[in-house]
Amino acid sequence: MQQKFTRPNYQSLDILDCCNGLLLCRCWKATYPEILDYIVCNPATQKWVVVPASDWSSEVVVARLGFDSSVSSHFHVFEFIIDEAWGVYEDESRYFKNIKALAIYSSKAGVWMVTEIMAISFAIPWNSRSVFLNGVLHLAAFDDLIVAVDVEGNHKWIIDIDDDFINDIFPSQRRLYFAHSTAGIGGSELSVWVLEDHGRADWTLKHNVSNLKLFGTEYSSFQKHYNVVSFHPERNMLFIVCGEENTLMSYDMDSMELCFIRQLGSDCQVEGSDWEGKTPFYSYVPLFSESLANGH
Repeated sequence: MQQKFTRPNYQSLDILDCCNGLLLCRCWKATYPEILDYIVCNPATQKWVVVPASDWSSEVVVARLGFDSSVSSHFHVFEFIIDEAWGVYEDESRYFKNIKALAIYSSKAGVWMVTEIMAISFAIPWNSRSVFLNGVLHLAAFDDLIVAVDVEGNHKWIIDIDDDFINDIFPSQRRLYFAHSTAGIGGSELSVWVLEDHGRADWTLKHNVSNLKLFGTEYSSFQKHYNVVSFHPERNMLFIVCGEENTLMSYDMDSMELCFIRQLGSDCQVEGSDWEGKTPFYSYVPLFSESLANGH
């Protein structure tokens, strides 16, 4: 049942994903801390829906949200189930666990659907950004791989071009982008690619700029320490976080203008490597529609 955003009786809450104005959260009950629920909420309207856990939710690391209000008021929750949770015990020395199955919850049907993944082995970082476009959920995986899964559980993989490292993927202007930043790993440029043909995995170079030209002399200290964190939904603009104080800046690819926004502070981001320690930054655009369907 759709409810107002009064504080639920949960001991703790983690934000897992943000998709077109909705948040996906994982919550632990105060009375039964070993039991969890998912909550899908709309902060703009203070409405929320409880999604019951699947049989694997307590062992799932990567769960993501699929929602597009222009198509439907219903949403989907995607759980990526690792090998050990699925009952498959491979090389225990591996740090990253392969995904063996996929569970998808439909708010329209009100049930979980489970499908086994057989075709290829892949692992997904816990903080990999998801992009939901045209009914398909996309995530950047290890080994320069993009995983694409539709709401029916059909899956395929889109390989990155030229063996470049996919830092992250982003939605903008109803298309899929990825940013390839070589800051801090011996390179000196930022390149932006756009997926022109989803069926053929046809990526096109959208923009390329050297780190020196990107930051100029005024912000030259940021050249070796920055991350692309978001794209503007309607403009050729991206947002980056730079330096130890996590300075938020925008970069217009048309005018090639870099603008300071604000310092977020040194305590807002986990320290570590790009994949292991990068704190997710969620691009949130308020959705003022009152409808948040859950099928009940």
